Amino acid sequence: EYVSPPYNNEVMFAQKMPASGTITGVQAWCFSGAGGFTVDLLKNGTTVLTAPLAFVINSVEEGTLSSTAFSAGDVLSLRFANGTGDLFSASVSILVEY
Repeated sequence: EYVSPPYNNEVMFAQKMPASGTITGVQAWCFSGAGGFTVDLLKNGTTVLTAPLAFVINSVEEGTLSSTAFSAGDVLSLRFANGTGDLFSASVSILVEY
């Protein structure tokens, strides 16, 4: 479902994990438009980052994980906030190991 700006704590992605594993990293990048946004990685609705990642134009930002383990059936989701532009130029990578 498309959610139009401004984004204020909008969950825009959710994935039910098929097996137990470990989150090994999270990265955010944008080339225009998404500067100023923040993104938070959640596990079952609770953040797993020490602080939300801020999108910085033309820069890969890496998150610091406060929790890394997940179980089969846990839901990882991304929550976007603090932006008034668009997210069409934004990319978020969640790295996991099963």
